[in-house]
Amino acid sequence: MFKSKPVIILKSFNNKELQKFEEYISSSFFNKDELVTQLFALLKTAYPDFSSPNLNREKIFTKIFPKTTFKYSRLQYKMSALTKHLENFMAYRKLIESEDSNFYLMQAYADKKLLKYFGDVATNTRNQLAQKPLRNSPYFLNQYTIEEAQFNYSLLQDNHLLYDLDLGMYYLDEFYITRKMKYYCERLNYAQLTGVQYDTPLFISQILQHLQNDDVEHSAIVNIYLQIAMTMIQQDEAADADAKTEVHFEQLMKLLLEHEDKFPISKIHEMYTYARNYCSRKFNRGNKPYLKKTFDVYKILFDKNIILYKGYLSEWDYKNMVSLSILNNELDFAEHIIENYKKHILADTRKNAYAFNLAHLQFAKKDYNTTLIQLRQVEFTDLIYYLSTNTLMAKSYYELEEIVPLFNLISTVKTYLRKSKKIVAEVRNPYSLFFTYLAQITRIKIGGTKSLNSLEEKIKNNPCGDLAWLLEKIANLKNKRRW
Repeated sequence: MFKSKPVIILKSFNNKELQKFEEYISSSFFNKDELVTQLFALLKTAYPDFSSPNLNREKIFTKIFPKTTFKYSRLQYKMSALTKHLENFMAYRKLIESEDSNFYLMQAYADKKLLKYFGDVATNTRNQLAQKPLRNSPYFLNQYTIEEAQFNYSLLQDNHLLYDLDLGMYYLDEFYITRKMKYYCERLNYAQLTGVQYDTPLFISQILQHLQNDDVEHSAIVNIYLQIAMTMIQQDEAADADAKTEVHFEQLMKLLLEHEDKFPISKIHEMYTYARNYCSRKFNRGNKPYLKKTFDVYKILFDKNIILYKGYLSEWDYKNMVSLSILNNELDFAEHIIENYKKHILADTRKNAYAFNLAHLQFAKKDYNTTLIQLRQVEFTDLIYYLSTNTLMAKSYYELEEIVPLFNLISTVKTYLRKSKKIVAEVRNPYSLFFTYLAQITRIKIGGTKSLNSLEEKIKNNPCGDLAWLLEKIANLKNKRRW
């Protein structure tokens, strides 16, 4: 019983929603079946976890049908009826909390040919929309819906002067363009992340050409989507692609800073994520100034708490910001993030995230013994923690000149990488190369004969993660060949 659909829905309700549904199901306007009301009352006694031993089909059936032999189909019929009421209740709540109720009311007045009241609702709805600073696709759709209702009413009155055709088409165009650009940007981003190639979407070339016409004014969100798209479209098109995308990136940041107060946190976070991804791609392709720019974008997200989602911080955003702070030699800021944002990490991942990032900071401070102490507190809950922790541990062993544990660790990790069939090549190869290079550097350091210059050239031609650190160790060895 506890896995049945109505129970699963009720389990998702908070106390206020449960109370409101009780009012709903008890109203004869919505429900005239007293047995369904009784069924809900019985289930409610097991709220919120629904783990009561009395919550089984036979006992529930006996209480609803006390003088009847158990028949599953009869109970199932009432359960289905309760499910339908739960679904209607959730839809009803969404309706009355949204602006859509005004549009249905306009339609109702139009059907009754009550022009004055129809006009009053249309005017009030327009005024409500005008108060909203955000001109996004729902805004344009709502404005179009008002004009469509006005048009339908004008047909009933046989008076087309009641309807502004140009205004209706404008709102429809703006809705379509805004939504089209949103999904186009997401598809461009997904293609870059996965390497999947897509056909050019219908009308997108015409839309982009239209949006780049200086004589046409569009909403802030459309202009932002345009800049996002252009940072991805033009990056490989010509020799001056970097300069072109840089212009669009700077314009994107300008627009975000100007208009971010108009957007909900979730939307502005999405927009800054595109900017962050652009900077990361540039840096990963060897454009070193973008390391600082990536950090700057992340810092905006943290400084304005845009990075938080419903009060929570992703453990990976936590890790990325600490790493960027360290790479930019902002150690105090890294420590600030580690200590002040750990409370925003989900409880089940907080301990791991805190221990690993604190170890990363201690390594940057060259306190390698403390680094190892912190790393031993990290649990290998997933592949990323396993590889990242062992990489940092190996680097610490190297710095401490702990030869035996270093080679034991290298052997263990390389064996794991070689034998595990669940690790994709994109992950396996860079880590495998790192540990191979580290082993070769260590052998040279303890007296090997391999040429440092040839190894350095090999690493540069076939790079891996922690490239800068590896090259730094080679440079150090050139100055001091042996331990």
